[in-house]
Amino acid sequence: MAEGSFAKRRKLLSLTLLVGVGTSIFYTNCSNSGFTTTASLEDSLQSASTSASCNQAVRNFPLPTHWSNTVLDIVEGASDTLQINESDPLKTRRIYNYGFLPTVNAYVGTSFDLFRMDDNDFNNWAAELCRNNGFPIDLVKPGSYSDWVVAKKSLKSNKQSVQLLYALRKGTSLVNVFLPPEWKSYAAKGTYPVLAGGSYDISSSIRGDTGPLVAAQMKLWKEKKKPFIVIQWNGGGGRASITMNPKSRDDFNKIVQDLAENFGADAQRIVTVGGSRGGAAALAVASNPEKNPYRVVATLAGVPVTDIVEYTELMGSTVAMTLGMTEYSLGLMDIWKKNFSYPVANNGLTGMNRSQAYLHVVTGNSDANYVRNNLNLNSSRFLNALKAAGTRVHLEISSHDVFIPYVSQLKYAKALEKAGIPTELKVNYLAGHWISPEFNSVSSLMNVMENTIDRRYSAIFNTGTKTYFKNECGQGLRQISGPIMTFEVPRFTSPNIDGHWLVTGEPGAVIEFDGVYRETETSPVLGSFGTQTATLNSDGVFIYKYQLDPAVYEIKKVRMKKKDSNVWKDISLGCTSTSMNSGALWIEALPTEPSQDDTAARVADRIMQGYLGPGYVKGINGFPNVTYGIAE
Repeated sequence: MAEGSFAKRRKLLSLTLLVGVGTSIFYTNCSNSGFTTTASLEDSLQSASTSASCNQAVRNFPLPTHWSNTVLDIVEGASDTLQINESDPLKTRRIYNYGFLPTVNAYVGTSFDLFRMDDNDFNNWAAELCRNNGFPIDLVKPGSYSDWVVAKKSLKSNKQSVQLLYALRKGTSLVNVFLPPEWKSYAAKGTYPVLAGGSYDISSSIRGDTGPLVAAQMKLWKEKKKPFIVIQWNGGGGRASITMNPKSRDDFNKIVQDLAENFGADAQRIVTVGGSRGGAAALAVASNPEKNPYRVVATLAGVPVTDIVEYTELMGSTVAMTLGMTEYSLGLMDIWKKNFSYPVANNGLTGMNRSQAYLHVVTGNSDANYVRNNLNLNSSRFLNALKAAGTRVHLEISSHDVFIPYVSQLKYAKALEKAGIPTELKVNYLAGHWISPEFNSVSSLMNVMENTIDRRYSAIFNTGTKTYFKNECGQGLRQISGPIMTFEVPRFTSPNIDGHWLVTGEPGAVIEFDGVYRETETSPVLGSFGTQTATLNSDGVFIYKYQLDPAVYEIKKVRMKKKDSNVWKDISLGCTSTSMNSGALWIEALPTEPSQDDTAARVADRIMQGYLGPGYVKGINGFPNVTYGIAE
C-alpha cells in the first residue's frame, strides 16, 4: 500500500550548480501482524543476563537516514543526506531549490532525515548517558525499517542495556525506539508504558530533547526496576510539518499499535512531552480527536503552536521568526512579502496567498475557518477530546516569544482552564522561546513515569496551580505573585512586512501609549503621533495590525488601568526585552524593502539583530529568542 509520495527533481547537489528534471516516488510499508506471548527457545538462549559496562555497547553504524545521494532517492537504510549545509546562506536556506516543492504530506524530510548524526557524536552522547545512569546503549540494525515484525528479530531479551532501533519508518514518520534494560521480547501487550517525544529531524533532536527521556528510563529501572519504552519521532514528517495534519496523528496511532504488538507497549499508558513544535505534537496526539485506540494519560508541552490560523495572521516583523520558519514550509525565499502569491507549480499551491499555502501544507486544508474549527489545538473539537481522554497537562508558556506568538499561548492556557482540563501552568515573562530546565528534567520525568507505571494518575502534576516568573533586568528569572501586562511591538518594519501591536493583561484593562516621531533616531522631533488606546478582550488580549508611514517612532509613555477603574498606572520603560536601549520603545518604519533576492529567514534575522545584536546576545539577561517590548 502506498502511504506517501513527494514530487522532486533529480539533482546533483553541489555548492555551485543545481540542475535537474521532475519525477515522483512512492514508498510502501508492509503491514505488521503476529505477537509472541511466550518465550521461544531463541528467547531463552538470549536471556542470560550479564552486566554490561559502558565500553561493551554493541553499535551497528552508520546511522541510517534513508536518503541516498548516489541515486538521489529514498533508499531504506541509506546513510547519505541532502547537502544543505552550504557556505552561501542564500542557498542554505532555500532548501526546496534542491528539488522539493512542498505540499501536504510532502515536506523536505518526509520519511527521511535531513542530517546524519556523526558516529563519534553518537558514541559521545551515548557514553555520557551511560556514565551518568549506568547502562550502555546498543545500536541495533534491524532486518527491516518498515516491517516491525522483522525489526524485532534483531533484538535480544534481558540485555543489561538500552536497545535502540534507530529510524524505523511508519507512514511519513521516522521514529527511534529505546527499549529498557532487561526488555523481554515475549512480554505481553500492556507491559511497558510509553514516554513519547517528537520534534523535527530525529538526528538533530536526539542530542537535545531525547537525552533526559532516556536518562529517566535508565534511572527508574536502575533505582526501582520500573521499565518503560521511550520513543522519539519526527512528528509526522520532517521540516514543515507541525503535527496538525490528521495523517501525522494516524502515523502516531500506527506507531503505538506496532509498539504494543511487537514490543509489549501499553497503548493506554502513554506520556507525551515536547517543546515548541514538539509541544504541539505532544498536545495534538494527546487530544486524539479521531478517537484512535490509545490514551495519553499526561502531556508536558512547552511554548507550543496551538492556533495555526492566528500564527499565519501574525507573520511579520513583531514575531519575526514566524517568517523564517514559514520559509521551511513553503519552500520559497520571498514569503516575507505580505502580498505573497504562490507561483505556478505542480504542488497544488499556485495562486494561494501566504496564509492559504501555509495552512494547506501543514494541515491539508487552506480554508482558515475550517482549520480554526477542526484542526486547531484550541478548537472545541480538540479541547473536548482532550478532556474526554482525562489527560493531565503541564503547560509552560513564555511571553515575548519570537517564534510562537505569546497571545496564542496565553489564550490556549485560558481555553484549557475554561474547558475544565486538569492543568498545571507555568508562565515565564520576557523569556522568549524558552522553557525552564525543570520542564523535562530527569527527576520530573521519572516522577511522571513512576506514577504512570503505578497507575496513580491523579498524582501526576499539581493540577489547578499556576506559577509565574519574570526575567528581571539585572536579577534574572525570579518568581512573582501573579500575571502581569505584556506589550510587544516591532523594532523594525517596512511597507511590505506586516507589524502588530500585541498586548496582554487583565480582561477589560485599558492600555494607552504615546510619543513622538522623527525622520531618523538622531534627527529632531517632527511631532507627536498622538495617544493610542487598546482595550483588552475577555481573554485579556489585544491584537492590532497597522501600517506606519516611514519614520522613527519613539514610545515615551505607557500607562494602564483596570476595567471600571479611573486610576491609571504608569508603566516603566526602563527595562525592555533588550539591553540595547531603555527608557523608551523605538519603532523604525523603513522606507525601503529587503532585497528581492533575500530569504525570509535572513529578513527575520536582520530584524532581530537590530535589537538583540549579532548572535542575539543582547536579550535581557542573555535570553536570545525574544520579541521587542516590555512586561510590567
